[in-house]
Amino acid sequence: MNHLNKFKITRRDAGLMILSAFTLSACMPKVETRPEITAPGDRINLGISSLDIINDYVSPKTDPFIDHTIMPSPALQLTQWATKTLNPSDDQGNALLTIMKASMTEKDIEAEEGLKALFTNQQRLLINVDLEGVLSFSHPDGRRSATLTIVAGSEKSIADNTTPAEADEIRFRAIREAIGRFDQELRVQLSGFNGAWPLN
Repeated sequence: MNHLNKFKITRRDAGLMILSAFTLSACMPKVETRPEITAPGDRINLGISSLDIINDYVSPKTDPFIDHTIMPSPALQLTQWATKTLNPSDDQGNALLTIMKASMTEKDIEAEEGLKALFTNQQRLLINVDLEGVLSFSHPDGRRSATLTIVAGSEKSIADNTTPAEADEIRFRAIREAIGRFDQELRVQLSGFNGAWPLN
């Protein structure tokens, strides 16, 4: 396991907003924290005190894989999404997000021949982004645990007359779209617990 690819978030990292919320609730009876399912893109409050993120994906670095040439890579962008979205909001328990796959491939699209090809802006390259993550929860209260597997992806094409700058933007758009679907899939799985904390 590459420890250089390990990230840790604690409640202190959550910022002054979380600290203020705890200060206001200090005099109130303790209520069991449960994940709050919010609109896509908003933070998800989890009943844990810390979150570790480990990137276990290693790019093959051979055709058609190009993820190792993209900076920031799909894995790093998924990590950035997790640090901004998954919010530890309890004083016990932890979660581990393991990035199993964050690949990006680029394949040639066979061009049409003949007269039609002369008047058509044909698609030249096909971009695929595939993401897979495993989110595991554990909590000392009742020795509870839960594991979610999230899979998402996206596909884009690059046309013949696309400039290099435009092609790069399409590649990054494909990554953002895949991460957006990853976000949505996680929220769907959490909402399946009908508002109850996944560890219950």
